[in-house]
Amino acid sequence: MDIVTLQAARAAAKRDGDAAYLRNEQLNDVNSSARVFFDSTYAPVGDVAYLKTNAVVTIFHGANAATSRPIGAPRVLWIGSVTPNNILAGDLYAPSTTTPAVPAWTPASLTNLGAWYDPSSLSALASGASVTSWADKSSNARNLSNSGTAPTYSPTAYANNPAINFDGSTTGYMVTPAFTTTGTSSVSMWCNFTVTDASAIRTLLSAGDSTSAFSVVTRTSGAGIAVYRGSATAISLNSPLSVNTPYSLGVVVIGTALTVYLNGTSIGTGTVTNVDMTTLRIGRRADGSSRHWGLIGDVFWKTGDPSSDEITKVNAYLAARRGA
Repeated sequence: MDIVTLQAARAAAKRDGDAAYLRNEQLNDVNSSARVFFDSTYAPVGDVAYLKTNAVVTIFHGANAATSRPIGAPRVLWIGSVTPNNILAGDLYAPSTTTPAVPAWTPASLTNLGAWYDPSSLSALASGASVTSWADKSSNARNLSNSGTAPTYSPTAYANNPAINFDGSTTGYMVTPAFTTTGTSSVSMWCNFTVTDASAIRTLLSAGDSTSAFSVVTRTSGAGIAVYRGSATAISLNSPLSVNTPYSLGVVVIGTALTVYLNGTSIGTGTVTNVDMTTLRIGRRADGSSRHWGLIGDVFWKTGDPSSDEITKVNAYLAARRGA
């Protein structure tokens, strides 16, 4: 938990913009330890960051004296380099030129997160070590285990970020235990990847059983990205991929509407029904064919319709991970 201490404000913080210094008792009235804690309600609002504590609403207004005061806030602690214009009687002001760090967005913030596999969590492994398990960073504990010859770990191969290397032949795949979200009307899946093969179909992600699996595949000639529901093609996009190039892929299903994103841009739409998120496989289809050849980085998915804000943040997160 991030902590902003207010010890320096004991001698300099003003109240109501006048010359009265903030007494220790007033600081202790804000928080018994004279500190402000970031909690889960912390959120950026333009150039303003604010959070709620039990005692006050704390605003980091920086050099923006015109920052708005939150409607209905009983008491506000202002922290910035200029006296705020909208300070009211009873509010506190602590001069500071230090800008608090905004917590970085991660897939953990997605609503209805189904699972998140972060290759950074494998950092204890040596380069080239076998990846026999991959922990789910969501609260669902849908951990992946290896089946067949294990893929290997690379700490820097994916745009200087970690990833798992699949060799397309002897390498097995990663698979979750069975779980229940059968017939999901809305589901979104994202991953970072590269392809090494120049022609054959390769499976990135596959969900469900072998007869009705929802599969996302790649190839570098013809259809660059294709999505299948069982043996039926939901969408096939003529967007050839370059070998050994970092890509970000998103497959978003809302109702029956399917949208495919490549590097944050929508590249096509289609139709698909009843995505069976009952078992997730990474690097191979459920029937054992079309194994992936290349790297796979972050993988995560969620149920329910993603908001436009979530899609924007997902694409930005994946872009940063692929070095864009």
